[in-house]
Amino acid sequence: MPRTRTLTQLIADVRERADIENSTHISDTEITRYVNQGIAQLHAMIVDQNEDEFAVEVTKSVASGDASMFIVGTGGDTPPASVYKVLAVDRIATDGTSCPVRRFTLQERALLDSAGANGSPFRSMYRLRGLNTVLFSPPIDAATSIRVTYIAASADLKNPGDYYDGRDGWEEWVTLDAAIRCLIKEESDTSDLVRERAMVEQRITKQMATRDQAEPHRMRDVAPWIVEKW
Repeated sequence: MPRTRTLTQLIADVRERADIENSTHISDTEITRYVNQGIAQLHAMIVDQNEDEFAVEVTKSVASGDASMFIVGTGGDTPPASVYKVLAVDRIATDGTSCPVRRFTLQERALLDSAGANGSPFRSMYRLRGLNTVLFSPPIDAATSIRVTYIAASADLKNPGDYYDGRDGWEEWVTLDAAIRCLIKEESDTSDLVRERAMVEQRITKQMATRDQAEPHRMRDVAPWIVEKW
């Protein structure tokens, strides 16, 4: 079973580490905000170490006719509304074969838009726009499916029973970070907890670097941008 801690348990852990179990100077609402800030910060650090850690996929059908946008988080799927990072976009043909969709630069946008307007069969490219929109240029003009592999933004804990999966005790970093914020508000010394948080962070970083031992890491191929045809 996963190692999880509910919001109620995390708040109690924070109060214990900050030695404010009976204090009313800092409310549970404030500690909840500190906990969520710490979870978001740890989420970003983990992603920096391993982008596959929180990766999810969503696939949607695109009907025949122009399709210029793909909204992650609508339709039958229920991922979080905000996309933190896009890892890959693939176009899946009706026969099941797939091919990657490349990301265009802003400088290439005009060329792609003109190509689409002139009816040229240039391959559509994408760019992430806003919180959860994948923009295509030229618009996709045939029935197909689009698969987006992405990392969702960190979701806040709101209800007492909402839980955080600390994997191998990684929630300790969140607890220490929130406790430090509490002590800062009380204008108390944070040096001991800061040192302990640094030790926990070092352990997490080391564990993340060696988490997948099956295959060595590979560098991806880099090639000049080329306008391709279907």
